[in-house]
Amino acid sequence: MGCMGSKEEVRGARYAAAGGGEKSHASAMAREAENAAALISGSLAYSSWVEITVSAADLKSADTFSKSDPMAVLYEQATNAQGGWREVGRTEVISNDENPSFVKKFRLLYNFELVQTYRFVFVDVDKKHSPETCSVDACDKLGDVEFRLSEVVAQSNRSLTLQMEHTSRKTSEVHLTAEEMSSAREVLTVQIGAKGLKNVEVMSKSDPFLEISRSTEAGHWVPVFKTEAVDDNLSPVWRPFTVKATQLNNGDAHRPLMLRVFDYENNGRHRLLGEVQTSALELKRLGDDKGSLQLQNAKGQVGGSGELEVVSFSVEVRPSFLDYLQSGAEINFMVGVDYTGSNMDPRDPQSLHYVGVNGEQRQTPYEDAIIGVARVIEAYDSDKIFQGFGFGCKPPGGVVQHCVPLSANGTGTCVGINGLLHAYRHMLFTM
Repeated sequence: MGCMGSKEEVRGARYAAAGGGEKSHASAMAREAENAAALISGSLAYSSWVEITVSAADLKSADTFSKSDPMAVLYEQATNAQGGWREVGRTEVISNDENPSFVKKFRLLYNFELVQTYRFVFVDVDKKHSPETCSVDACDKLGDVEFRLSEVVAQSNRSLTLQMEHTSRKTSEVHLTAEEMSSAREVLTVQIGAKGLKNVEVMSKSDPFLEISRSTEAGHWVPVFKTEAVDDNLSPVWRPFTVKATQLNNGDAHRPLMLRVFDYENNGRHRLLGEVQTSALELKRLGDDKGSLQLQNAKGQVGGSGELEVVSFSVEVRPSFLDYLQSGAEINFMVGVDYTGSNMDPRDPQSLHYVGVNGEQRQTPYEDAIIGVARVIEAYDSDKIFQGFGFGCKPPGGVVQHCVPLSANGTGTCVGINGLLHAYRHMLFTM
């Protein structure tokens, strides 16, 4: 296939996402492009698919004349206020084994910015029960263990051993291992162009942009990226974009992708010019072969809608966030608290330091923020030593001071979240 347009045409294209277009839709399209790009460059940039392997040691025996037939069931705690538990999956059953090493792996999406809490429940499965469908409550419980995913991946060897809970055998242990999937390190750089797009404008040409969606497990399409719009061009070449494989297709090169080309409209009612279903694997092949994809119209008909060409498609393996953790990187947490008069009296319900009145004890908005951030960070700080400082502090009979250590030792260092909260409250009522 030939090139999608001359270099002069590409160089002269007015990219709305860059804010350089002459049409009024330039800034609006820029915001749309930026919002779509955030889907693949925000917190998910620090997310990785990991596989969790579980084994146990010295499980108690729930059978009279033989050892237990253990199975491990994984639950995930909801991150909303209700915090309920849902089942993620189950291992196989291992017969007559007090020290099972399960083959089944659990594929989990690790997200740095979330506190992801899981629980393994170990049960003894009787021969009369089906492991896939039996109720966990109908089985004899051998014990359980609760953990945060960050605790596992933050270990230098990505392995964590925990004491089994709710078991009569105090020597029971659970061993967890996390392995990052290789695709989590893949970064894709892609450039796509089009040729012979349909013109739906009367006084000018179409202003095409490309939207890429991926298929979910339930078969729905979820948008993951939008290009900029190119004004008055039926053979555009959009700018290259870079995306992690896990964000584009969940690390599955075979996962279906939907590529749709729209004509940009100021009112947001963008008109479909054509679409085609493909995959990252096919896009790479087309990039190597300089091949093209025929677009279909809304009725699924080929012809008259133009075609897409993969100008380039490259795969680069980069160190992931977890690679840095495994190499010994740690994250420290430092807090600065505003004690100035602008935050008002702690007894005022409108104050960010409001602690309640008449013996009422409640967390202040500052404490909510400290706990929310510190719970995420603490897994990546081996000594759990945090630093806190206050500004706008005025001791009785003194003058206003800034950068005052919250801790009594004068260094600002506090041990753990509770130490930080205690120092915050102490400063609140002494200054």
